[in-house]
Amino acid sequence: MTKVRNIMSTDLEVVRPEATIKEAAELMRRVDIGVLPVCDGERLEGMITDRDIVVRGIAEDRDFHYTSVRDIMSKQVYYCFEDESVEDAAKLMQRRQVRRLVVLDRNKRLKGIVALKDLSFETGDEKLAGETLKAVSEPGHGLTNTAYRAGRGVLGTAGTLFGVFGFFGALYFLNQQTGFLDRFLIQEGTTDMKTDVAA
Repeated sequence: MTKVRNIMSTDLEVVRPEATIKEAAELMRRVDIGVLPVCDGERLEGMITDRDIVVRGIAEDRDFHYTSVRDIMSKQVYYCFEDESVEDAAKLMQRRQVRRLVVLDRNKRLKGIVALKDLSFETGDEKLAGETLKAVSEPGHGLTNTAYRAGRGVLGTAGTLFGVFGFFGALYFLNQQTGFLDRFLIQEGTTDMKTDVAA
């Protein structure tokens, strides 16, 4: 049984919690990655992604020269142990809908990262990789399938209603501006009246 330590990436770049988000972004650009473990010495504090920098940093108008990584990093980190099986790591990815896991030793020291691509490229197990990719890509982001389907149904119904009301609303507005509908109805009514009289 293949262990996580056999397929994980060990060539890691990490960032300190007190580093600025500008420093983190520069490091990401330099090594061409989108995620960095945040470590205080050997202790894992969290993770920061390029999305964190954009959404929690730039979008909230934080000064990237002074805002620290600690201020915007994700503190909830999903991890596995280096001596766990690849299958167990894949199941955790599926359950948590994540594409990568931090790998720790039993003393909780950072050892590497295992990503979804490692399941395919390193193990050659296309079935396992495919199942994991499907689970990770499933809509809902942690919602139960029932909740997701219910929400989609509500939104679909609402969208249909808005579409119907929007159509008639547009007709009403157009008629208010041009009177074309009134002219059409009057013409049709007149025609009907003449037909009735002629009969």
